[in-house]
Amino acid sequence: MAKTGQTRGPSMKDRIDGREVFEIQRLYFDYTREPNSFDDAMKRSIQKCAYERGLREEQVFRVLAIELHDKLLDMAGLGVP
Repeated sequence: MAKTGQTRGPSMKDRIDGREVFEIQRLYFDYTREPNSFDDAMKRSIQKCAYERGLREEQVFRVLAIELHDKLLDMAGLGVP
């Protein structure tokens, strides 16, 4: 799960071309909330991670969004803050 940005980022390249940083931010947070963004194995992994750390699943999704943020901004040549 720790490499979500690395594995998901490249498949989203066409969705970030020509966008502003704030648009990319909205994109990666929306992406982690889309029902079909993750397969069943990944969803179970997210549930397990949340349970083991005493978190809500939404909190794990936010961490995944930040990982995706780093990869997408790097791919767009915008640099990671």
